[in-house]
Amino acid sequence: MAVILFSGTGMVMFGLLKHVGTETSAITSAITTAVADGSLARNRLIDAAAHVLAVRHVDLCT
Repeated sequence: MAVILFSGTGMVMFGLLKHVGTETSAITSAITTAVADGSLARNRLIDAAAHVLAVRHVDLCT
């Protein structure tokens, strides 16, 4: 399974429900590696997460 991170991507889309666990592990590893090697800025990851939560009207402070 290949995981490709695109510039500007703020949300992850999954394929078949039966593959969500495997895909989640692969995506988590790819993101962790990208932050560790500097190809994805930690601030960009935090900004993307905040944007997705805001669009979905999720407030983690309440």
